[in-house]
Amino acid sequence: MSFAALYEYCQSLAVPIGQNAVREKVCELTGRTGLIRVMCSNQLADEVMWGCIVWPGTVKHPYAQFCNGEPLIVVARGLDERERRFVVVKELMHLFDEALERVSTPQEFEELLTHMSAPAPDGRSAAMQSEANCMWMALTVMCPEAMRQDLQRKREAGEIGDVDIAERLKIPEVYVPLLFVPNFKQIVTYLTNC
Repeated sequence: MSFAALYEYCQSLAVPIGQNAVREKVCELTGRTGLIRVMCSNQLADEVMWGCIVWPGTVKHPYAQFCNGEPLIVVARGLDERERRFVVVKELMHLFDEALERVSTPQEFEELLTHMSAPAPDGRSAAMQSEANCMWMALTVMCPEAMRQDLQRKREAGEIGDVDIAERLKIPEVYVPLLFVPNFKQIVTYLTNC
């Protein structure tokens, strides 16, 4: 199961890249035969957490009963369409996680939330590293490299702004500047070689 194969697949897709196309390819690459469902929830506070993935067998999770043997993506109900799309794709990236990177218990979830909001003097946990990786993975599959380079040229020339880029890619505007960080290509290389 290779993120690199998903990345390559998405390079040829038309923008905006559909979350269902990503979902189908991720399922194929990870050997999933069931449907990865998405559920909106009033229980997630969108100012704290936009979404999460619930793994089957997570007995103590309130949404585990809806898994039906496959992971379930839970998205905060208050998100707009771009935010929802991004969360679904980002959570799909967790299907590439190894067991140690998954958050499966209430204690692991609390620890992850703590790591997100507090310094980690002993480094990132595997779950925290996975969160960062999955956010970048989602960005790389939602914006093919040829388009990213074209948008970067236009952005630097002042021909297009972040609002227009977000609209074209159908992603939250807050993530647009990350597409143009100086080490973006190194990040892609790291992710595709993990």
